[in-house]
Amino acid sequence: MQNNFDRVIPELPAGDIAQTLNYYRDVLGYEVAGQQGNFFGSVLRGKANLYFSKSDEKIMPNRCYILVNEVDELCQIFKDKGATI
Repeated sequence: MQNNFDRVIPELPAGDIAQTLNYYRDVLGYEVAGQQGNFFGSVLRGKANLYFSKSDEKIMPNRCYILVNEVDELCQIFKDKGATI
């Protein structure tokens, strides 16, 4: 079975979660998919899903979630090719 990458979901820093979600909804046409206080939120437009984490830092490491079927098989393929996981 070939692995299919279904979606990629980046997690981006935001100074103010509510303000960020409102901007993506009201200006960019996304749907607010969820919010947990002022420390996490997500928006969705079609298959474009973005996560936001509260950060007061100007530079913050980002995360990116890659949704894939058969993750164990894919992990083994990567390891067989020399990937460190």
